[in-house]
Amino acid sequence: MSDPVWQRELARIYEAQWRHAFAARLRLAALFAHVAMRPVLAKPVLALMLRWPALLTLVAGWGGKTRCAADPGAIAIQNEFCDHAIRQQGA
Repeated sequence: MSDPVWQRELARIYEAQWRHAFAARLRLAALFAHVAMRPVLAKPVLALMLRWPALLTLVAGWGGKTRCAADPGAIAIQNEFCDHAIRQQGA
């Protein structure tokens, strides 16, 4: 593969993996931000969290905060691309 081709492919793979790893976290963070900005919503949510602290851990799991963002398979693919780049530069 030529440099621009493999760079585009690497960027495409990275973007897909990034979205998979962080999209749920960003949506959940946006939801919490909107709740926090509205006192009519924030007050009951705060009361709920004070009564049920494990709820925050449960919700963190829904957002993916309890799993590692780095996927070993993805790292292996990226290593292959990096090895290819190094070989191309040496050629």
